[in-house]
Amino acid sequence: MIELFIYKGTGGRWKYNILLESKEPEIDDIINIESPLGKTSNVSFKLSNQFKAYAEFEAFFTPESDSCFGIHPNRGILEPHGRDGTPFVISFSPTEYGAAKVGKLIIQTDDMYWSYAVKGTHP
Repeated sequence: MIELFIYKGTGGRWKYNILLESKEPEIDDIINIESPLGKTSNVSFKLSNQFKAYAEFEAFFTPESDSCFGIHPNRGILEPHGRDGTPFVISFSPTEYGAAKVGKLIIQTDDMYWSYAVKGTHP
């Protein structure tokens, strides 16, 4: 809850109570990876900043993601809009049979946030 005050130069004043609610953004894309047990498979893609400037980024899987996923690089500089993009590689190394493994990959800069649902399966 915030209070917004608007002042008019000629003497008026208004007060508004505003309730703001922040929610998790929707997933940007779903990435599927298939790998046999005991082997590692990779999926690569490129991502560029939405602005015409380089930006420092951090890439990571959320804590509730399965530990069989990895991301490289996990820190660096994202290329600006209009360039080829910074390459990312997601690895999937299953160690047991069972249900599909799932993870949520986050790539963020100071100004942008991308999220991907990653699903790992066996052939």
